[in-house]
Amino acid sequence: GSSVQLAQQIESGAPFEVFLSADREQPERLVKMAKADAGSLFTYADGELVLLVPRAEAAKVRSITDLRDAAVKHVAIANPAHAPYGRAAVAALRSAKMYDEISPKLAVAENVAQAAQFVLTGNADAGLVSATAKAAAGERAVAYPVASDLYPAIHQGAVLTEAGAKSEAAKAFLSFMRTPEAQRVLSAHGLRPAR
Repeated sequence: GSSVQLAQQIESGAPFEVFLSADREQPERLVKMAKADAGSLFTYADGELVLLVPRAEAAKVRSITDLRDAAVKHVAIANPAHAPYGRAAVAALRSAKMYDEISPKLAVAENVAQAAQFVLTGNADAGLVSATAKAAAGERAVAYPVASDLYPAIHQGAVLTEAGAKSEAAKAFLSFMRTPEAQRVLSAHGLRPAR
């Protein structure tokens, strides 16, 4: 699910011990609601927005400006109402002064994983998704970075939930997330070390 949806589940008492969000806003909101431990909150990684295209189309669509092409009928994004990468996609299109032109082509998915699936299944010609979605897509797709000055930084937050604050395993996992080893694993899957 999206970060907002997962945070809402935690609010409602879902038995999660650790929350790794695609933004910092949701973990911070849970802390303010006393649903998560303030002392455990930190940025575990920075996300990157990419243009995902099926491998067969990689020569035709290489940058967000190529989304203007009439051959590009559908562009997948995560729902900006509750997905950080959806908000980043909209921001990038607005910064590039393309949003009004591209918005009729947008295929809005529930979350970034579903947006990537739209691309991989041919239901969208391209998608503006997370670099982690490209890592999950493997060789079926090609990803082109979107200039980071086109969208706000995507700081991804981690926090122990109320239940996690009582769990030694959850505390140990969150401690591990701060290590260079964890950062190497995250980097291999499309996330940058937190700045």
